[in-house]
Amino acid sequence: MVQNHTFRFRITKSQFEQIKQDAKSKGYVTVASYLRDLALKRNNLIEEKILETNIMVKNIQQRLHHG
Repeated sequence: MVQNHTFRFRITKSQFEQIKQDAKSKGYVTVASYLRDLALKRNNLIEEKILETNIMVKNIQQRLHHG
């Protein structure tokens, strides 16, 4: 896949070190690949949590109707 767009933003040295450590602990070779995956997967995580919450609400509603 051709990667021809760049994001630039400022962070402190301690923030960079934390991000670098997080990337390394999760097995990433580069910080860039870690941040890319984190940014793109974040939406999926939020969507999954919303779906889980909806299922829990439906279960509660069913219990209230049948309880």
